Amino acid sequence: MNDSAASSSCHTSSQIVTSTRILITLCALTIIFGVVYSTNLGDRFLFADEKEYYGLAGNLASMQRYTYSGQHPSVYRPPGYPLILSVLRLFGAELVHLRILNYVFLAGCMLLAYRMLKKRASGRAGTIAAIIIFCYPVLLYTAGTLYPTILASFLLLTTLHILTQPDLSAKNSIFAGLLFGFLILTIPSFVFALGVILIWLWFTQKKSRAKVVSLTLLAAALICSIWITRNYIVFRSFVFISANGGLNLILGNSEYTKPNSGYDVDISAYYRNTLKMNDIERDDYYKKKAIEYVLNHKAQSIKLYALKALNYFNFTSGTDTSILKNQSANILMLVTYGPILTLFILRLASFRRRPLTPFEWILVILYLSNALFSAIFFTRIRFRLPYDFLIILVVALYLDSFLLSRRKRTFNN
Repeated sequence: MNDSAASSSCHTSSQIVTSTRILITLCALTIIFGVVYSTNLGDRFLFADEKEYYGLAGNLASMQRYTYSGQHPSVYRPPGYPLILSVLRLFGAELVHLRILNYVFLAGCMLLAYRMLKKRASGRAGTIAAIIIFCYPVLLYTAGTLYPTILASFLLLTTLHILTQPDLSAKNSIFAGLLFGFLILTIPSFVFALGVILIWLWFTQKKSRAKVVSLTLLAAALICSIWITRNYIVFRSFVFISANGGLNLILGNSEYTKPNSGYDVDISAYYRNTLKMNDIERDDYYKKKAIEYVLNHKAQSIKLYALKALNYFNFTSGTDTSILKNQSANILMLVTYGPILTLFILRLASFRRRPLTPFEWILVILYLSNALFSAIFFTRIRFRLPYDFLIILVVALYLDSFLLSRRKRTFNN
């Protein structure tokens, strides 16, 4: 081995050790922050939705029934997140412990981002991704809320880590499909992402693409069908996972909807007509009225849709249960999401000089297509956050390639 090769090998080994240490430190700091922050919050709920998730999990653990009241079965919220929380509740976990779990999942997202990029580029790229995730404060804040956002992010990254491997095996296809099915049980809108991924798999898998796509789809459908069957048996009606899609549709398509209004929309005129309806009837009614509004106001609806799609990239959204409630938080989001989005755009702009890899393509397609899908309902930061991990991966790869080319220029000079 010559001196140059030995020096390169030594540098690579040193870089791996340094990257691993940084990753471990960031994961540890994330969990430590989560413990301190969650303990400080105690048993306080920041949002009303959190109390509902907590109640559903508690009743699942104590009565093995999916219900708010303890008497009437529920179908309003998807069951994935309450099911995970209920497992901890079985062992006596309180609200503080459930919040900490989100920080464990966030640390898991850092680990997954590192592993994905280390395998496809370098440990340095993975380290950059982990650093960006840690320095993106909205993720730390969101992990402190009892929402399924961080769990969904972890599941999304896990399935992508599996499904973006070349020559995907049948075993991995089934496993990824099962995980994605649970992701849909956690946040049903991810069914759109599954469709996008399956199309991508069809064009990128070199061997047995029909088997890979069909096994992934069937495994995901199997998990979802269990809950859909439960809904039909209990309510004698077909409900795809949960009965809150109609509410989101009317909130995003009514005479009072604005591109950035989120939940802050006056739908009282519609709500008054649903007082004697159950969750399924109310959901159907909202869907019907939203579709009627769109069909009767085509020009306004097209313009509103375009503005909602653009709002997907906003640094703040909504006012009701918005993650960002004050000007300082908005500025913080601007100076953190802004650079990520800017670097993402620069990477796309450089595609002629440096074509996107298949791995980058799926990240980009998922992120941008989700903007178009979300705008059918309404767009807000909390709904976008799981996908923000995807452009963080793209940005990390971009920065790593920049550092690598700079190092090569320095070496050649």
